[in-house]
Amino acid sequence: MKINDKDVLSSSPQNIARTGAGNNSMRPNQSSSTTAAGSRDAVDLSSRSQVFSDALTAGESARSARVEQLRQLYASGQYQVDSQEVSRAIIDAHFGS
Repeated sequence: MKINDKDVLSSSPQNIARTGAGNNSMRPNQSSSTTAAGSRDAVDLSSRSQVFSDALTAGESARSARVEQLRQLYASGQYQVDSQEVSRAIIDAHFGS
């Protein structure tokens, strides 16, 4: 089987949106998109935006405090690197454990 439609062969998001935009045969019409009980399926995440925002910034102040602590230790010449710990962390990061 050979497909000669250049829009189908190009899978860029713009082409997918454009080729699907005029195709109404695959879209449910307004009356068929409702369930038997007459309700529509919907997802509302706006009430959860604060939870998502909190999750993204969780631990930010602790990280900032640790970075500042390390900066002060380094600046005063008191920061000592444990070479075995660093090498272990590099190997663990490489192997994903």
